[in-house]
Amino acid sequence: ALAARRPENSIGWLMLGMGAFFALSSIASSLGLYLLPSGRRDAALPFLAFDSPSWVPVVVLPVTFLLLLFPDGHLPSRRWRWFAWALGIGLTIVYLAILLDPAGMSESPVPDAPNPLGIEALAPFLGATQALILVIPIGVIGSLISLVLRFRRSSGIERLQLRWLLT
Repeated sequence: ALAARRPENSIGWLMLGMGAFFALSSIASSLGLYLLPSGRRDAALPFLAFDSPSWVPVVVLPVTFLLLLFPDGHLPSRRWRWFAWALGIGLTIVYLAILLDPAGMSESPVPDAPNPLGIEALAPFLGATQALILVIPIGVIGSLISLVLRFRRSSGIERLQLRWLLT
């Protein structure tokens, strides 16, 4: 409803995208878990592999980009563009590194199975790119700092909205 009524507010679009991704991830996970015991393990593995890194957009986006864009859907100032771009690129690389890792899917119901979406040629690079997981705590801390700075310079309705979020 927010995306339809206030299309200029990127928070609505972000929430809509997270919901759509969560729905696709849930469908993939359900299909994989349905096909696994029915004897179609090879058909189930790609669905389970797709679900493996789904925590990145579902868990990390709310504690980074939602805080960074709250309450008006815009960055606190133009100086925050580099941070948002670096965070977005870093999270994308982390997601793809987990998705394309040829190692076993240790967090899935079949921990001994290799990742069918994994690309063996990328294995030397993926180990280094998974170190970019440090982008997540840096992004959370930076987003919280932006929220504090926004609160300090806010007044009126925006300050009340920020107080509401903290409550």
